[in-house]
Amino acid sequence: MSAHTPGPWEVAEAGSWAGGKRTSMEYFVRRPGDDVAIASEIIDPANDDAPSEANARLIAAAPKLYEELERSVEVIKCLHGDVAWETFYNHAPEMKRIRAVLKKAKGEA
Repeated sequence: MSAHTPGPWEVAEAGSWAGGKRTSMEYFVRRPGDDVAIASEIIDPANDDAPSEANARLIAAAPKLYEELERSVEVIKCLHGDVAWETFYNHAPEMKRIRAVLKKAKGEA
């Protein structure tokens, strides 16, 4: 699996207009200044598949969320010290969930 597209990402919108009225709307995620979509036609399945700016914002935040979660692991490690860290890292339910999320994001799960 290849690495993800580096962040930052941003939300952009596109639409079609006819007779001075918007006839279609689409939210997509891209790198700033890039016209190529990382994710497009972002919808809300719970709302008749309507375009979803909220879902687009969450997707656009993914690279930063991943980076901050990795940093958080390092901060937690510093707070625990080496000996306690091994036990916490391997057995704490919170760390198991964090490791699982990071693996999933890397395509390792």
